[in-house]
Amino acid sequence: MGKRAFNLPNMLTYARILAVPMVVLCFFLEGRLQSSDFARWSALAIFIAASVTDYLDGYLARV
Repeated sequence: MGKRAFNLPNMLTYARILAVPMVVLCFFLEGRLQSSDFARWSALAIFIAASVTDYLDGYLARV
């Protein structure tokens, strides 16, 4: 069981789990900084990276 917990599809899933608080943090900072474009673009970049890892996770898990 331990070996399967650290395979690549699971590591991508763990990365997506960690990405959620980072997006929330960007939204929190965006509210505190009075419409910071950096926070918005950072949230978008994190979301896109999480989307790509979701695709790769699904592909690799089925291979």
